[in-house]
Amino acid sequence: MLEAAFSHAIDKVKKLDTYDFDHVVLATSYSEGVWEAFTFQRIAQILYDDAIHFEMVRQNYVPQLNKDLRVSKKIRELEFKHVVLSSPYTEKFKLRHQEFYLDGSVINPLHFPVENGDIFEIIRGKEKLQFILIGQECDLAIRADGKGKPEKEGIRKLQVGTLLRIDHAVGLDKHGHNFQLDYFILDTWKPAWVEFNNPVFVDLNFLDLTAFHPDGLAQLTLTEELENINHLSFAWEKRYIRIKEHLQTQINAARIKIKLVKGKHKNKLIPDLLPTFAFLENLLSLTYKDDTISLGIQRIKRLRSPYSKNLLDKFTRYQSRGADAHDFAK
Repeated sequence: MLEAAFSHAIDKVKKLDTYDFDHVVLATSYSEGVWEAFTFQRIAQILYDDAIHFEMVRQNYVPQLNKDLRVSKKIRELEFKHVVLSSPYTEKFKLRHQEFYLDGSVINPLHFPVENGDIFEIIRGKEKLQFILIGQECDLAIRADGKGKPEKEGIRKLQVGTLLRIDHAVGLDKHGHNFQLDYFILDTWKPAWVEFNNPVFVDLNFLDLTAFHPDGLAQLTLTEELENINHLSFAWEKRYIRIKEHLQTQINAARIKIKLVKGKHKNKLIPDLLPTFAFLENLLSLTYKDDTISLGIQRIKRLRSPYSKNLLDKFTRYQSRGADAHDFAK
């Protein structure tokens, strides 16, 4: 049935009218800053889902399936006494992890845009810190089309992003002060928790660098061009140009300040004169050497939708929670 549905969907895609394709995939994607491949994948998924349902009707699939399921249920209910030394069936946990998360080995080489639910790792000495980006999707979107205003191309509404700390040991808070990430830790498949009470605000110009690096590293050489601009969508090609110009301006300003610093403490002061990644918190220090900007942060995976949307919703409700007046009679 799946093979027949797939073949039917492929046939539908091939017969898609040229003008419809131009409008639906090319024009609307460019206007909204969405990679055309994502829009095409979305259309293909719609056609495939409908084709599966069509085949279920055509093949009278439901009665036969339910008949086989009833037999399977009887077999499953048979029990055998045996000593369980380990849990050999772990594929179910891997599948659940895969349902929740998209790995960095996929999103980084494909240069997926930085968006709500992206998970980052910072290594500071022996310490590994993990954070998740939270933000409304439209505010994080990058538009290629400035609607006749070039100064709006390649920018987003948000310039400051919110990172929430991921904790591996705290446990779920009954008051809703955190969010559970199920099956988060590889191999053990244990959960982790997103902490709501200590958000970190960061410059998205730096965080966006992870989308340009095939390993998800926040790194950019200002004197080099991107190796292959065709790896990027129209919107993120313009984003790359804007970030490079912005960071070059900031570095030039920092160089002027550094030249004015004298004395033996100059090297200690240089990090404070370079552009800041995180506001109000010393999370990371930018390094600048041989025209290369580097931050010790890497995009490692993404929390898939709808789980990322659930996280955003719960964090928004946490931020808007009310506080009752204290009981002065106690």
